[in-house]
Amino acid sequence: MGKFSVNGVWFPSISIAQPADRFVKSGSNVAKPQNCFWTFGEYLEKNIGPKRCQWDRLSELFASGNSLPFIARYRQEVVKELDVDDLRYAQRLFEKARDIDVKVGTVIKKFKEANLLTEDILCTLKSAITVEEVTAFSDTLKTEAKHTLAQRAEIAGLRPPALAILNGNSDVNIMSLVNKNVKGKYGEFAMYIFCFV
Repeated sequence: MGKFSVNGVWFPSISIAQPADRFVKSGSNVAKPQNCFWTFGEYLEKNIGPKRCQWDRLSELFASGNSLPFIARYRQEVVKELDVDDLRYAQRLFEKARDIDVKVGTVIKKFKEANLLTEDILCTLKSAITVEEVTAFSDTLKTEAKHTLAQRAEIAGLRPPALAILNGNSDVNIMSLVNKNVKGKYGEFAMYIFCFV
């Protein structure tokens, strides 16, 4: 198992080989996460105990929007020997798994937008089973602090015209430097000039 780096942070590499039927474990695929390799049933099994078929069916009921009282009363074939506290715990874990799935999707989207998404990163994100694992990845994408006005002026290429104005050159057409397609206020140019003083 190798390692790979994202913005200087090292992560373990995970094999991306997954069985083709990985997501469809029972009659319906309603309870399948959209962004993770594991199913909700697998997540419940890992955190509660070995009753895989029961967890798959129970997670399908949760995903369909069935309430705990309905499940406890009318779905005895799924509930079997579980008491109300076990059902509540299973529902909390299901919601936690759903939150992880949503967060994984959000982080994958951010990596795609930053053009940093590789197969290793995608596989590691989809294999994450805790919010902390996903957060560790999302933290690698956080950029440095916002630029100061002077830094933004230099990035925008306004340093030479600002210095020309400060040196008394009146041939600079300020309005030609304003780009209406760039986010910001038109009056920022004056602020940029004062940043270089």
